[in-house]
This record gives sequence, structure tokens and C-alpha cells, in this order.
Amino acid sequence: MNKLIPLCILIVLFFACRKERTSWNSDWVLPLIKDSLTLESYVNDSTFSVNGSGQLMLNLRRSIFDFNLAEIVEIPDTTIHQVFTPSFTSLTVGPGFQFINDTRENELLLGDIQLKQVNLKHGTVEVELKNPVGTQVYFTVTLPGVTKNGVVFTQQFSAPAGSSSNPGVVNKSYDLSGYELNLTGINGNSFNRIQTVFSVKTDPGGPSVTVTNQQSTIINARFKDAEFTYARGYFGNQVFQDTSETQVDLLNQLTSGLIDIPATTIRFRILNGIKAPARSKLFFAKNVNQYTSSTVSLTHPQLGVFIPVNPADVTFTSFAPSETVYEFTSANSNIEDFIENLGGILQYAYRIELNPYGNDSGGWNEVFEESRVKLEVEAEMPVAVKMDQVTLMDTFDLSLKQNSNFVRVTEGKIELNAANAFPFTADLQLLFLDKNGNVLGSAPADQPVLGAQYGTDLMNGIPFKRSQVWVDIPAALVGKFNQVNSIVVKAVFDTKDPISGIPVQMAVPADAFLGLQLKAHFKTRNTI
Repeated sequence: MNKLIPLCILIVLFFACRKERTSWNSDWVLPLIKDSLTLESYVNDSTFSVNGSGQLMLNLRRSIFDFNLAEIVEIPDTTIHQVFTPSFTSLTVGPGFQFINDTRENELLLGDIQLKQVNLKHGTVEVELKNPVGTQVYFTVTLPGVTKNGVVFTQQFSAPAGSSSNPGVVNKSYDLSGYELNLTGINGNSFNRIQTVFSVKTDPGGPSVTVTNQQSTIINARFKDAEFTYARGYFGNQVFQDTSETQVDLLNQLTSGLIDIPATTIRFRILNGIKAPARSKLFFAKNVNQYTSSTVSLTHPQLGVFIPVNPADVTFTSFAPSETVYEFTSANSNIEDFIENLGGILQYAYRIELNPYGNDSGGWNEVFEESRVKLEVEAEMPVAVKMDQVTLMDTFDLSLKQNSNFVRVTEGKIELNAANAFPFTADLQLLFLDKNGNVLGSAPADQPVLGAQYGTDLMNGIPFKRSQVWVDIPAALVGKFNQVNSIVVKAVFDTKDPISGIPVQMAVPADAFLGLQLKAHFKTRNTI
């Protein structure tokens, strides 16, 4: 123990006499990204296809409006409430006496929709009987227009004895799935009519009882949860109208530059899966560029006018939707100017009317469970584009916090290794922003990421170009790392011909790829 005391004293004196902290320099290489970008997952998914030359084709179909007529041709829950009171003052009746036998038509309240036949997918009828007679009674409910496999819906059940003040009550529920409903009424020339036949008789094995006009038999029949697989009738004058706006995220990030696309076609396609006449009007379609405040409206002879939409082709067991197409081509419209405006906001207004001239089909509108009215937009063009200083900017969150008391970055640069099989060359620049969006500093790449047109390497027969690009972070910015809140990647694209240096249209091969490896190189000053 005595030998340790001088050693402890020496250690204390050593640290007490130090004037400077210990420091040293370090070099760090941090892998950030290793990934590749291809369009393989988009091929044959209604975005891209491949033509006979192995080049990509944009073959895009997207739904703007998709409507199922079941949303309006809907049979509401309907309760039939009937009260039966004898017309005589008092009568003693024997066993098995039928004192109610009633046939009625009951109207479904469907507005201007007039249904004549409905085939049910789902549905129930809940029946309640309140018996005021002092003996058990037998109740028969028949729905003459409701059949399954040609058999009319008929059910019989009994209700216990009761009194006027305390009737015997019975409730039954029946599944109507798979039943057909004839809604033309007793004479067969009406619509929205459900027929009911109710009969009540006393227990054939019971005693004689006295029935008076003070005893009211109550019958409630509730139809609920009806869903159809087929309906026929007149579905009313239905109007579907909207003014919509769609954001195209990629185009919203293009801030400047010019593009030139090849001849292209865009179609607005209306699919009518209902056997009912219709008409449509496309009021306008606009491309709005928020950076240049430029708006380009499509021009076409059919814009702003109604055009007819044919009914679906319906057979007894199936249907084929009709197609009505607005086709915008380079020959009949300004579609190329529309796309080349580079606006990320697409605006359009449309109107579709079903039965625009009323019930001119004689009640022979028909619809199946899967029948729909759709408005789709479809684009078709070769993926070949000429780019001239097309600028894309995107912002990412970034935190470069450091504790300058221990580790301080003194120099930094970013290394990007790329293998590019796309015919696009990109000049890169990084902008570093604080939390208020102020630019703290910028760092350009020392050279562009070259496109495949400059390459001699091959992968699966596809030429590509390797590039190594460095981005040096300015010393003035290194000292502000703690203030960095986000980073903006600014890329300026072109499709220059390697020989002439002039931007030209270049096609994209189906197997194009972009392989990326991103590393950060830092020098730090470390202090303890």
C-alpha cells in the first residue's frame, strides 16, 4: 500500500500540470448508398410496354372516374306495416277458421328510378306477427313476384295465443339470396311494386274462440340489405360531373428547361357497362406549370360539345361495355405542346349523363353486378425524348450535427460512382439549407454523370457509361454543418449527341438501368 501512494501522487501531478488537450486527425469513408434503378417493375403493369425493337413504350392507363350503378340503383330497407281489424262486431269461430286473407301491392320508394326486375345477391325479409286472438294462429306469407328456380316464396309459421292488451308475438327472418323479384305488380304493367299475400287462420286443433272488432292483428314485413346481381327498368336521368385536379409529383420537381417528345396519343376513354343510353362532354384539360406560370389547354374539335355514348351490349347472361373515345394526337390537337409545358398540375372537367332524354328505352335499361361507368385516361408514345437544360430539384431532410468539443469535420467531399444505361446526362449540384430554407452553401459536381450514348461497356447487350463524380464541400460550409436541416439535389439533364453536342431525341431501351454507389469522405479533428 505504501508503494502505491507515490505513484498516485505522480499521476495527479502529471494531469495537473498539462496545458493542452490531446488532438489528432482522422480520415473517414462512409458508404451511403448502393442501389440501382430500372424500369423493369413498371413494364406490363399498364405503365410501360416494349416494342419490337426492344425500346420502351409509354402505355399508361389510369382511372379518373369509376362508378358502380348499384350506388344509386339501391333498394332501400322497406317495411310493410299492415293492421287487420274485423269488420264485424263479434263472431265466434271454430278451429281452422281463416279470418284474414289479404293481397296487396307495396311500393318501393326509388325516386325517378323504375325497377321491373331485380335478381338478388343478398337480402332478407323479417316478418313479425302480433296475434290478439285467444288461441294459437297459423300465418302464411306469400310473395307472388319473388321466386327462386321458378318456385314462389311462401312460408308458414304459428303465433301463440294473446289478447288485445298482450298479443302473442312471433318473429321470423328469411334469406332472399338468389331470389328474383318481379316488381311489375299484380297486372304486370307497373314498376317498383312488391306483392304480398297474407293469410291467418285459427289453430285447426284448437278451441272455438270469439273474434271482435276490438282485436287488431298486426303484420310487419321488413325487406333489408338487398344487393342485386341484375336489374332491369329505367334507371333515371343520372348526371356525373366534376372538375378535378391531379398532381404529377415528378413534373412538380421540374423547374426549367425544354423537352421535345415524339408523336404521341392521349385518349380519354368512357366505358359504359350499363344498357342505357348516355352522352358525355369533356369541357377542358389543362397543364399548369407553377414555376413558369404557364398554362396550356388542350385543343380538339370534340372539346366542349356533347357526344353520344352507346349502351352496353347485353345478352341474357353477360354484357360487354361500350367504348367512347376522345383521341388527342399530334395531328388533331396540340398534345405535344400540352405535355412539353412540363406542368405538374393537370386539371380537367367532364360531364356524363345517363338517360339524357328520359325513359326512351321503354324501361329496358339493364345492369349487372359488375357493370360500371368509367372514365379513363390513356397515353401511348415511344419513350424517346429530347432534353435541353431540363432542371429537376428535390429536397431531402439531412442532419449533420457534430460536437465540436470532441470531433470536428475539417474537410468533406462526396464520391458518386455511376453506371448509366439511360441516354440522359446530368449535371449535379447540392444546396444545403437551414431550417428556414435559407441556402447556407452549395457544392457543384466536378463533372457530369454521362449518359449511355458516351459509353462503350455492355451489359446484356445494353451500352452503358461509367462515371466517377466528386462533390467538394466548401470549407466555409463545413463550419456550418450544425445548421444544416435539409439538402436540395439539383440535376440538369440533357440528351446531347456525343458528336454534334446538340440535344436530340433518344429512345430508352427496355433494360436500361442506373447503378449508384455513394460515399462520403470526411477529415476530422479529434480532441480529448
